[in-house]
Amino acid sequence: MTQPLGITDCHVHIFEPTRHPYQQRRSYTPGRAGVLALHNHLHRVGADRVVLVQPSVYGSDNSAMLGALKELGPSMARGVAVIDLTTTEEELEILAATGVRGLRLNVSADPQRTPLNFADELRALLNRTAPSSLLVEIFAAPSVLAEAAQVISESPVPVLLDHFGGVRATPTGTLEGAETVLDLYAQPQVWVKLSAPYRVGQEHEVTDLLPSFVQTLTSVSHERLVWASDWPHTGGGQDRAIRNLAQVEPFRKYDAAASVRQVSEWIAAPEAIKAIFKENAKSLYGFPQD
Repeated sequence: MTQPLGITDCHVHIFEPTRHPYQQRRSYTPGRAGVLALHNHLHRVGADRVVLVQPSVYGSDNSAMLGALKELGPSMARGVAVIDLTTTEEELEILAATGVRGLRLNVSADPQRTPLNFADELRALLNRTAPSSLLVEIFAAPSVLAEAAQVISESPVPVLLDHFGGVRATPTGTLEGAETVLDLYAQPQVWVKLSAPYRVGQEHEVTDLLPSFVQTLTSVSHERLVWASDWPHTGGGQDRAIRNLAQVEPFRKYDAAASVRQVSEWIAAPEAIKAIFKENAKSLYGFPQD
């Protein structure tokens, strides 16, 4: 299978704990992953454009991500930020002018959120994004997404579901949440990010279950799918719940270049491969046309 050239990696994180300390309320402590390391990663996977996604350890302090956006430049990078109730319209305009094209809700990093208050929070965020046409990006379990399905259906802006929509492999050999994600994906404003298969299940489960799921998504529309690496691959430790936050959690050992080849094989059709790895990101994030 021929790999696409000049792809866009639609989900990476920047961690600069010395210059930009993490917030106290967090679930893990990652090591450093700066712009130089990001350049090396992008070279390995064959990407010349990238989307920086605000990680949960920084909360709504977007300074590390914004600094990296400035360093990378507008022809190469876009950002997805996190805001809170105190964020003003002027601050939203500044974020957009800096290269931010979306706002993120990361439910998976905050287990105290309930489906009910998530739906309310999502509705409020959509109301904030509508005037500026910023997309909304969600990392949540399909069960949580289902409770907010009505809110998502009314969204005036694109809604991007992280990490295969949050589906999970089950012991019975099925993908939990697949039906919910497919129901949502039937709506023209919903997008899905093909990223971080290791969050779906073990390697053999990914190989068994994800190809048909991706092919079903592609059969609905290959024009609302994007690929991402999830670099630098947080969650390398299996003991996050009991690890002291003073301890640095290792990154996963993961071959993102192999993921490009693997997902390309699942998609198969050259036109769809080009769209998912390159063209779709241009329209979603406002990258310049070649």
